[in-house]
Amino acid sequence: MQYFVEYLHNAGHDCYCIHNRQKTDEEGCYREKLLLDILDNEKVLAYSSEEEFFSILAGIQPDIFHVHRSGRPDEFPIVPRLKDYVGKCVETNIFGGYDSTKIIDLTIYVSDYLNKNARHPNRKTCVIYNPVKEPLHTKNLRSTLGISPATFVMGRIGRPDDYIFDAISLRALKIIEGKGDYDILYLVQSPPPNMIRVAQDIGLKKVKFLTAPIVTDEEITSFFNTIDILAHARKDGETFGLNIAEAMIHGKPVISHRSHRANAHKPFVKKCGFFVRRDNFRQYAKCIGILYHNKKKRLTLGRRGHDFARENFLLTNIGKKLEECYKQLHT
Repeated sequence: MQYFVEYLHNAGHDCYCIHNRQKTDEEGCYREKLLLDILDNEKVLAYSSEEEFFSILAGIQPDIFHVHRSGRPDEFPIVPRLKDYVGKCVETNIFGGYDSTKIIDLTIYVSDYLNKNARHPNRKTCVIYNPVKEPLHTKNLRSTLGISPATFVMGRIGRPDDYIFDAISLRALKIIEGKGDYDILYLVQSPPPNMIRVAQDIGLKKVKFLTAPIVTDEEITSFFNTIDILAHARKDGETFGLNIAEAMIHGKPVISHRSHRANAHKPFVKKCGFFVRRDNFRQYAKCIGILYHNKKKRLTLGRRGHDFARENFLLTNIGKKLEECYKQLHT
């Protein structure tokens, strides 16, 4: 949503961001700071109660209210009272939840997978992928982190959430370490606590954990410029796979795996890497070996992923699609 706000603001639209004060504080206020860099202070507004939320809306009276949510019913702020304060209501549905409420005028699914598998409400729906930006620079973190330019670096980036942790990439790395002749490192940004524990329990040596959050576009580009491949692992799978899309736009091959839940990322990964069977860490390790030994294949897959991401995920294109959806709501 931050990227959409940035695009719409730069396109000349009058944009506001309303956020929950408690949730923002719990997450370290990182996103709020980025939004304040995009919008004026008086347009990034926090609420601490439902009454304060509706008081803010009464002052803005938006033509379109857009919320990023799971899609579950009775999920604030999608409540009957909302219709008294907004012209049209749009939801970006990120998990495929079903809500038949008439409050919402348009449901946007973040992937074709969700569009196909979710139960559709009786309203307009469409698919708009989560957007990414082109790499901002060519700098990397190797010197800062003491990583040799020759070292093959696998990367992981995501939420530090134990619920989504899958050990497949760690167990694959353990096989690679057993071979003894690999100059390799697994660079993990924002690891879940269980990921650190499992790595210690199985005695991994070639792994480095970065616990300080990264949130800016510059930091994200620095991370992807540091790694050779994205070693993706997520227990519940992906309903889109933003970190995969980010790896693709940075020209990095991806290894991932089938999940017992959502597998929206499968067609994207197959464009730029390997998609292995669920829990098959031996197959995962084999794919690491292929990309480690075959630089030409790495570069080919990276270019293929970058080209696909430019065509399908780039903010300039995705933003135009969203803008067109907004216009259609008022015709």
